[in-house]
Amino acid sequence: MASALALGCGYDFDSAFSGASAPDASSHDVSPNDISAEVAPDSPLPDSAPETGPDAAPDVLADVLTDVAPDLVVEAAPDADAALMGDVVEAGNPCGNGKLDGNETGIDCGGSCPPCAPEICTNGLDDDKDGKADCADDECGQYKCVVASGVYGWTGPVVVNASGLCDESLSPAYSGGWLGQITDPGCGVGTCACDEPTGGSCGPPSLMTYSSEDCSGSGDFYALNKGQCRQVPITADSLRILPGTPQGGTCAASGSPGARLAPQWTLPVAACLAGAGCPGGSVCTTDPTTWGEQRLLCLVREGTHTCPPGWSNQNPPAALYTSFDDQRVCSSCECSPPFGGTCSSQKVSTFDSGWGCMGADVLLPADGTCRMQLPDAAEWDGDGTSPIGMTCDPSAAVQGSVQPSGLVTVCCRDPI
Repeated sequence: MASALALGCGYDFDSAFSGASAPDASSHDVSPNDISAEVAPDSPLPDSAPETGPDAAPDVLADVLTDVAPDLVVEAAPDADAALMGDVVEAGNPCGNGKLDGNETGIDCGGSCPPCAPEICTNGLDDDKDGKADCADDECGQYKCVVASGVYGWTGPVVVNASGLCDESLSPAYSGGWLGQITDPGCGVGTCACDEPTGGSCGPPSLMTYSSEDCSGSGDFYALNKGQCRQVPITADSLRILPGTPQGGTCAASGSPGARLAPQWTLPVAACLAGAGCPGGSVCTTDPTTWGEQRLLCLVREGTHTCPPGWSNQNPPAALYTSFDDQRVCSSCECSPPFGGTCSSQKVSTFDSGWGCMGADVLLPADGTCRMQLPDAAEWDGDGTSPIGMTCDPSAAVQGSVQPSGLVTVCCRDPI
């Protein structure tokens, strides 16, 4: 590059840096006129010839380059002192440089920096940023590394929690229903409705007699079957005539069913991943002997498998299911059998003749009123009084069923 610039402007930079005198123009194949003609008009030659020699070379180079090629940038060599300084310390907050330095107890926290987060001993993370996670951290002294041997192809050990949820510090590996037991809520009612019940009847009324004068305490029960004369015990001091029970009947359904409701697991469980910071084949967790019946230390594996040695002797192994195969269809509206209501409009014939159910009778309502004036006998003639106030609940008929799917074999330290 230096030789090319020299030929372009009639100056030999190689000679300048070597300390030699500039050669005579006659030693070149081109004449001085030819050389000067190659110089651009706006880049004239210097007024006087540059000095030669070792001391003059750097200044000459700078002057010539400035005059001849003003757009060429010449970078100075880096300062030697700056090169010896090494890495430049990042300006700003030293608690944000991503390094464990100074009096920090964790990266950018502790000491003079903001406090470090507490170590969560079961999430596989270095929460307090001290380079140690879970069981490897001194803060997790109450946890231990639980060894799992012979578990190739299995996930775990995991914590199987009968609450169906993982503790805040644990992540779920699987969640679902224990043994695939499902609670099916059926279909939504939609616009289904039920008409008033028809065809219902009242069962026979009854007598309750008491040895007290205010119907307190326990009493004796006597059914009043149709046409049967019932003597009132002479030892009774008070009684109640109780109505019969509404029974039978149907309700007509109308309207359209709603959508099927989401099924629920009867026994929800969650298989939760334990912590890290342990040698291979083990996990960080609290001592399983302190868990009780709500949590178990287990291995899990999708599909049906035989448990590894030492992990449950149950045959077949226990399982959880992670999803539903829902084939239900909401087909039509239907009504439950009639319920509720009363038969308080029933009446019972009572007699005071001393000859059983003979002579003049007095009709008394079967309404449960406590009576201290007792008849000698009572009889129900089986009148066809209908119950009042009965009702039916509408619902949606369901065709098909919902089945569990997504089986995960569960093998635990202790048989389930």
